[in-house]
Amino acid sequence: MTSPQRLPEESRRQWADIAVIVVGVALLGLAIWGGPILTGVDDEIAYAHAVWLVYAGAGALAIAGVIAAQRWSTRGLGRALVIVAALGLLASLFAFRDLGARAWFATILPALIFLIASRSLGPLPPPT
Repeated sequence: MTSPQRLPEESRRQWADIAVIVVGVALLGLAIWGGPILTGVDDEIAYAHAVWLVYAGAGALAIAGVIAAQRWSTRGLGRALVIVAALGLLASLFAFRDLGARAWFATILPALIFLIASRSLGPLPPPT
């Protein structure tokens, strides 16, 4: 039985960048057009306005982290920004009364994606 091949470093960085960008933009979209997802949630979310602000902050930090990580000199800063965005999302779980599907898909899953992708975030080498 053969072991699965690992992705090359450049491919891992590219997928990590794409994942953080997509999830960051989705969180910004939830913050901007989050009315339908945050209406009628009084029984599930105690502080819906705080969750809205966390979505906006986490999305902005993630996009800023990807931009910062595109230089080797600021790669660590970019990774730190993405980790802070993930920790902010996880901290916002205290605003939820019930950890239902809304908490899993809009808070926990993006935080996990940020934490996993932050390990490989970085610049791509120029084409040869």
